Order: sequence, then C-alpha cells, then structure tokens
Amino acid sequence: MGLIRNTGLNLLGQGLPMLAGLVAMPVLLRTWGAERTAALLGLWVVANYFSLLDLGLNRALVHRLSQLRGVAKLVVPVSSYTWPAAAMTLAMAGLGALALAWSAPWLLDLILQIPIGLREEIDLAFVWLAASLPVFLLCTLARGVMEAAGDFVTANLLHAAMGLLLVLAPVAAALWPLEVERPRLVLAMQILFFGRLTLLVIHAVLARARLRKHWPLVAKVKVPLSAWKWRELVNFGGWTTVTAVIGPLMVYLDRLVVGSRLELHLLSQYAVPHEGVSRAFNIPGAVSRALFPAASRLEGGGVSAEGLRDYRDRVLSRLAILMFAPSLLVALFSSTILSWWLGPSFDVGVAPLAGDVLAVFAAGFYMNAIANVPYTFLQARGRPDLTAKVHMVELPIFVLALMWATSTFGALGAAVVYAMRLGLDSVAMFILDSRERGERRPTQALSMSAALGLILIAVVCMRLVA
Repeated sequence: MGLIRNTGLNLLGQGLPMLAGLVAMPVLLRTWGAERTAALLGLWVVANYFSLLDLGLNRALVHRLSQLRGVAKLVVPVSSYTWPAAAMTLAMAGLGALALAWSAPWLLDLILQIPIGLREEIDLAFVWLAASLPVFLLCTLARGVMEAAGDFVTANLLHAAMGLLLVLAPVAAALWPLEVERPRLVLAMQILFFGRLTLLVIHAVLARARLRKHWPLVAKVKVPLSAWKWRELVNFGGWTTVTAVIGPLMVYLDRLVVGSRLELHLLSQYAVPHEGVSRAFNIPGAVSRALFPAASRLEGGGVSAEGLRDYRDRVLSRLAILMFAPSLLVALFSSTILSWWLGPSFDVGVAPLAGDVLAVFAAGFYMNAIANVPYTFLQARGRPDLTAKVHMVELPIFVLALMWATSTFGALGAAVVYAMRLGLDSVAMFILDSRERGERRPTQALSMSAALGLILIAVVCMRLVA
C-alpha cells in the first residue's frame, strides 16, 4: 500500500508542473512572442542536460541512507555520506555552471537561430540560469534524504514547488509591472535564481530534521575529512550516471535517427505516438523512485532471501497487472485513441500507420514498465554497474538497427526496433537479477508477467498482419 501511495505522490509531484506549463505557455506566447518563448525553451533544454552533473550522487545517497535507516547503532555516522555528497555536488555543479555560462553563446547558436535583437538578453539570462544550477542540484540532494526517510509527501511537495517555480518565474516576469523597461527573460531567470535560493533553505532545514529523526549520530558526531566516504559514493553514483546519460539518449536519439531518414511529412507517423508513450513512461519511473528507497532498506537490513524475493514478486505482480490493462487497450484501439487525442486533422494518410506504430509502442511500454522492478532491485543491491553495462552494450546496437530498419521499413520498422530494444532490456534485467540472487527457475510472478507480455506481443502481431 505504501508503494502505491508513494507512486501516486511522485506522479502528483511531476504532474502539477506539467499542468502549470500547459496553462503558462499561451500566456508566454501572447506576452513575449514566439521568438522569446522559443529562446526560453532552448534554455531549459541545455540546463536539463547539465543537471546530470550530480554524477548520480543523489541516488547513491538515497541508497546508502535507506540501507542505514532504522539501524540502532551505526559504526559509521551518516554524516560520512551526507557531507561528501553535498561537497562533491556543489563542486561539480559550480564547475558546470561556469562551463555553462562560458559556452552559452555556442550552445545557443547550436540549438537556436537567435535574432540579433535578443542576443544580449539571452546571453545574460543564460548566466543567471547557470548560477542557479548548483542551488537546484543541492535541493535535489536534500529531497533524496526525504525519500530515503520515506517522507514522500514533503519530497513531492518540494519537487512540485521547484517545478512550479520553473514554470511560473517566466509568467511572473511577463506580467510584472515595471516602471523602467528591462529584459523580461533576464528578469525571469533572476526570479528563478532567488526563488531556488529560498527553496534551498527550506530543503536544508527539512532534510536536517529528517536526518535527526531517522538516523542516529548525525547531529552529535563530528566526522573528519579522512572519514568521508568519497569512493563509495562516486563508485555507485558513477555507474548510475552512465545509465542516466545513456537511458535518455536511447529514448530521444531515435527521433533524430528517424527524422534524418524519413521525409518531414512522414516523421509524424513515428514522432506523435512516441511523444504520447514518452509521457506514459512517467508512470513506471514514479514506481521506481518510490521502490528504490524501500528496496535499498530491505537489501541492507538483513532481510532473508525469501523475504526479499516475496516482496519483489508482489511488486512485480501488481505492476504487471496494472500496466497490462492500459497497454492492451492502446494496442487494440490505438488508431481511435490517436484520432480522439489529435482530432480529424491527423487522419489523412497518417493515422492508419501511426496507429500501428502506437500499438507496437504499447507492447514496448509494458516491457519497460516491468523491467523497472529488477532494474531497481539491482541498483538497491549495490550493482548499478550491471545495469550500466547492459545499456552501454545496447546503445550502439540499437542505433545501427534503428538506422537500418528506418531506411528499409520506415516508421513502423523503427517502432519495432525500439520495442525490441525495450523487450531485450527487460529480459537482461530479469536474468541479471535472478543470477545475483542465485535463482535457477523463474518465479510465479515472473512467469505471469512474461505471459502477459507474450499476449500483448501476439495481439500486436495479429494487428499488423491483419
């Protein structure tokens, strides 16, 4: 029940900023115009990639604190992990902010065609955005403490606040009454910077309160620099970062490959269904965020192998049943769903094939959803290197197969390769997790999940050949 509740809270924390963004976009377009709004979106794109500069330290800290939660007597105080995580995050984010500010003109010219009249405004706005990057990453680290403590209500309220600030700062700048005209984009980044500083203070106070409540010794023991667990955090976080970089690449790189090999009017057959499925990936991602602290705590808490297996199988069974129903409905009625979502204007010459593409994606979405269970347990067990190595092997094979399939079979071929990659990734995660636990036979939950996946694949195949 706790996992379902925490997953719902994660979805709520992600959903509120998304809804606010839908409302804010027409306001920005009306008050700022298309060029300045497009520049703002370009700033977000660049900043999102630089947010990976935490080197996986947030997940590494959540993992270790979750393992130590509830331990009556700690050999090593948890401040041996919190202080180096904060110090390394601040150092890397500071260097990243400097690099971001220095490379702003080149990066923006790469992704945007900036009018001469906006050049100076955008460059200055980029400097303020870069300055807020270390603050953002420290807030993320503090929220990890709350997730490790099981306080997903506070964590997601703060996550929603950070997301809403990102969306509402430009709106506030657009509507702010000014006696002297000043660059609105710069004002938006200034509001964002000082708003994040305020939220950092709130994050820090709440994180310290959770540390004092759930982990002993944190407030009383002074930890010397030599006792900081640098290597342990960097080792776990480094492998996590590999997955954090490669994972999004495989999610979004396919659209670049497909776009380079299909005519522009055919790209929507692939890109539109992909966009819908990409948003649906938030659901298994929210499950993984809720599951990771609990799994880490169980893996490090002396629970028997049978107890861990039973807990994992309960989560797997419920997630498989939860994801199977919507995946099956999308596979069966994908064309109708697209027409309902996008209206009649999408029907002419595009919707029939796009419906098939969406049906294929539905099967891949199910495979991706259930793979989150062994993926999360592998990382909770302290083996992020295994998941990272799988993704390192997958990436070049996936890109080559995608290039061939798109050139040969078009959008549908690309979708099939994408779904196959998700299916093979799921199989690899289950095999690795079972091997780590010494399981020689698939459990009942795994057999049921695989059977539901085969049913989905059969439904999609029958649709394609009909």
